[in-house]
Amino acid sequence: MSIYGHTATVVGRTKLLVCGGVKGDVACSDVAILNTDNMKWMTPQVGCMAGRIIQAHCDTLSHD
Repeated sequence: MSIYGHTATVVGRTKLLVCGGVKGDVACSDVAILNTDNMKWMTPQVGCMAGRIIQAHCDTLSHD
């Protein structure tokens, strides 16, 4: 099944944050993090995103 309409944002040197998108014809609010050191995925609990559909959006990472 194809997935599209999501974002993938590099965080630091070893993390890739993937948010939202569409799987088949269903929009979703999934959040996942890929650790590129060991190529393992994590699915964190993200309370503020619960139930929100996120597709065709953009992410911006700001360093303080």
